[in-house]
Amino acid sequence: MKPYIIIFLIGIFLSQFLLAQSDSVDVTFYYSTDDFPTNVYLPGEFNGWSLNSSSAMTQDPATGIWSRTVRLRVSGPFPLPAPNSIPGAYQYKFNSDGSWMQDPLNPRYNVNDNNNSYLYIKNPTINYLLPNSTPASGIIRTRFPEISAYIFPAKNSSVDTSSLKITIDEIEYTSIGRSYDSEKKLLSFIPTNPLPNGVHKLNIFAMSSTGSSNSDSTTFTVQGGLVQLLTMPSETWKTSWRLQGAIFDNNGEIDTTISVAQINRADSSWIVEVNNGLVDTTLYLHEGNNFFTLEAEINGVSEVSDSLNILHKINKTPTAKVSITQLGETLSLSASQSADPDSQQLSYLWGEDPSNPELLGITGQTAEEIQVSKPVTAGEYYVSLSVTDTDLNADSNRTFFVVDDDNFIVKVAEYEDNPEWLKNGRIYLLFFKAFTPAGTIKAAIPNLEYIKAMGFNIIWVLPITEIPGDVDNQINIGYNIIDFLKVESSLGTKEDYKEFVDTAHDLGIKVIQDITPNHTGKEHPFAKEAALNRDLSQYWNYYQTVSIPHNTNGLGECVTPEGIYYYCAFSDALLNYNWSDLDGRNYMIDVYKYWVSQFGVDGYRFDVYWGPHRRYGEDDMGIPVRTSLKHIKPDLLLLGEQEGTGPGTEVVYADQDGGLDAAYDWSLYWNGIRSFGFNSTSVNALHSKLANAGYYPGENAYYLRYLENQDEDRITYIFNSFEKTMPLATSIFMAPGLVQMLNGQEVGFGKGMGASGEPDLNDRRRGIIDWNFSGKELLTPHYQKLAQIRAQFTAFSQHRMDTNGDGNVDSQDKSDFDRLDTGNGIVYSFLRPYKDSNGLAIMNFSNEDQSVTIDLTNVNLEFSDDFSLTSSYWVNDLYNGSSTQVLGSDLAAFTVSLGTYGSAIYTISTQEEMVYLPTLPPIVKVEKELNSLPNSFELSQNYPNPFNPSTTIKYSIPSAASGFSLSNVTLKVYDILSREVATLVNEQQSPGNYEVTFNASNLTSGMYFYYIKAGEFRSVKKMILLK
Repeated sequence: MKPYIIIFLIGIFLSQFLLAQSDSVDVTFYYSTDDFPTNVYLPGEFNGWSLNSSSAMTQDPATGIWSRTVRLRVSGPFPLPAPNSIPGAYQYKFNSDGSWMQDPLNPRYNVNDNNNSYLYIKNPTINYLLPNSTPASGIIRTRFPEISAYIFPAKNSSVDTSSLKITIDEIEYTSIGRSYDSEKKLLSFIPTNPLPNGVHKLNIFAMSSTGSSNSDSTTFTVQGGLVQLLTMPSETWKTSWRLQGAIFDNNGEIDTTISVAQINRADSSWIVEVNNGLVDTTLYLHEGNNFFTLEAEINGVSEVSDSLNILHKINKTPTAKVSITQLGETLSLSASQSADPDSQQLSYLWGEDPSNPELLGITGQTAEEIQVSKPVTAGEYYVSLSVTDTDLNADSNRTFFVVDDDNFIVKVAEYEDNPEWLKNGRIYLLFFKAFTPAGTIKAAIPNLEYIKAMGFNIIWVLPITEIPGDVDNQINIGYNIIDFLKVESSLGTKEDYKEFVDTAHDLGIKVIQDITPNHTGKEHPFAKEAALNRDLSQYWNYYQTVSIPHNTNGLGECVTPEGIYYYCAFSDALLNYNWSDLDGRNYMIDVYKYWVSQFGVDGYRFDVYWGPHRRYGEDDMGIPVRTSLKHIKPDLLLLGEQEGTGPGTEVVYADQDGGLDAAYDWSLYWNGIRSFGFNSTSVNALHSKLANAGYYPGENAYYLRYLENQDEDRITYIFNSFEKTMPLATSIFMAPGLVQMLNGQEVGFGKGMGASGEPDLNDRRRGIIDWNFSGKELLTPHYQKLAQIRAQFTAFSQHRMDTNGDGNVDSQDKSDFDRLDTGNGIVYSFLRPYKDSNGLAIMNFSNEDQSVTIDLTNVNLEFSDDFSLTSSYWVNDLYNGSSTQVLGSDLAAFTVSLGTYGSAIYTISTQEEMVYLPTLPPIVKVEKELNSLPNSFELSQNYPNPFNPSTTIKYSIPSAASGFSLSNVTLKVYDILSREVATLVNEQQSPGNYEVTFNASNLTSGMYFYYIKAGEFRSVKKMILLK
């Protein structure tokens, strides 16, 4: 992943004018820290996010607290300053000596806009309702907590103190006006009823002297009592557990007078020291529930804590293990290496895939060992074994073996082996939110046939798991995961995703799922409990809480106020996961197994794989993940966002006992493609990178090669050309490696769209794709030919192997990739030697027509019979669809003419060969249903975007059942200077889904904003006119 910083292009439109014409509130913000910063600022939407005198905070020398008072418009800024601003609220952050941070006491932050804190502005405005759910507020250790809130009235009004009301759970406290300090604007109140331990709901209500009202709600946790076990209830696979406790006085303060206490469990008790009122010890666990209490004598009375349970989990599941040995023409399949942890008797059940090239006849057999005849038909054969013990605990193991056409010995799959579909993989990177206007999983299903026809056999889907807010086309694209076991609701349902995977499988397409082993979102329940309870929670161990010096790829290592580490450039929204913890590791492995076993996904793309790899190594993550997943599904692709080429990178690959099948070729992208200069020097650099400078990680180690992805800019934008990208595409599709294409790349989406950097960058790489973009006619046929040629001709997908049997893959083995001399530095050519069907690619990187002559009689052409000048061969022009039969001597002067940035792809074969190009079905642009009443307001992204000269804008008004009362709806368009250029809607409208066409024929190219107002609903989005 890449770090993202929103660049705000709209200033505060008429802010001073609007403040003068409407109610405003003077709101004071406070910031307290244990550090000693020199400068603290309050940047936000109310001051243009500036770091200067207009946002500088002042420190109280007595308390050390920083503060600043800001005058804010009631109902928030108008119009909204940014597309993802919060209607009715102002966004802000603190900046302490250059470090940006959320307001630690404000539980509200905008996940769709850099996790900015925000505050709703009403009359009166309620700020800092405490205690609350933030880690800064923490656990309340007294049953009589102080409830406080700042209540700021609008100018020319005051707080109606008689209206003040606090509700805790179901208990209301009224007549508390004397607890409000009108000078400090602070309400401070202690409830008269003691609160039990647990989570409590807190609500405050206030009215102004003018009759307007406001309320706010939060939750907080109480853990009171004189003797407390502070450790949280936990479940663990570990054999011992740390227990922490404390002794308190009646005021909820630590009691330092007690020096000894006792921990009890039903079967044992332990005398423990009490140091400064605290207990900290580690005790062994027995199987199952471990109920502990802490007991201490206080003033002659024995006080006992509430009971704490630590559940010690023990593995009771047997392990299935298939062993395959060959005895001549017979294969022996044995379950003898299966085992049960309690040594119980096992029963067996064998199975096989019905899609195997031949049926083995083992399905339903129950013997520990069975024998079958060696199949005759070449291909991959998948077999499975289920074992069950007498307690009905069960496990399954699946594996495969390979029968070759010309090899008597079958190859049994090992830890490192790849399935055939991976070896000939062509990856289509799919972002659901960009793929169709609807942006859902279900809307993508009708287009799977298009992906198949394009020639791709693997779909990599960006994350589909639950995140805060909705997936959008900017920065919230799925990597801030808060529930790894749910499908993100804005994308669809589990049923939708299962249908997507099943439909892909029916078409012969594999699906790999993007997931985040490096981090969870800070709003994940584990992270929230860890932040709130720190090392008292089992989940504290699930996160990185100590500094681990390592290469952070320039992102920097930062730590939250609670002590959890993260990569600075990712922000504290993404907290580093700890793979060295047994419980954390087992949990995440179970997550990965869930999507494989329940949904049939065919592998993963591991986001920021390099992070946990560098922090913990392959022993803690890569190896156990691969071992567990391959146990249940051996035909997987495990792709890691990790450098995968060059000496030292081999340790991440399964060939060298790492966890991955494939990793990134960053060197090729940055030094061979992104920097390509369309000259002979660049051609030489490109070949060096494609050849890995002669370095080969292993037979099963693949390097991902691409021109663009969800993190990088569109290649047509970088080169401002469709044509220039074509020979580059030919090079990576025809060269060794695992090739990948981003959705929309095949139409050249992105060329000429906006300025460099965000937010235009996100519009290009993640925006809703215009499938009729101007590069379609040129690029779509090109990419289909490349993908289909690679799919149908093994010469172009082959991978260098250990052909001399010395255990290494190096220059001593048979070559699979040779550069050919074209006599012209700007025309690049290489040969992919393959028996009887040799691949040849020639690319012109010039803006002029070129003609080259190559001597093919002295190159590494491979045939069953040796190459002969007098033998006949076929020259198959796969790219243009023609074939010519020639003598070997004719290949001494093989002449090729190439147009500007043209490509030629051949096989030199013993038979005539042609590529089959299926008809491309059109993209089905699934829209949202127009006949269903929506449940909420929504302003959709215009389509197409960019547009010329017209585009469609859709919006939804919710049904009356959703609480909406009919009011006037306005939809207006503004230019970059906030000047109104069009009014599209200005009328009363009933609930429903609407669409309107905006024609910009009379406007110049550039960025425009459309703004909707309907009752209290406000929303703004940007669009690009590109003429």
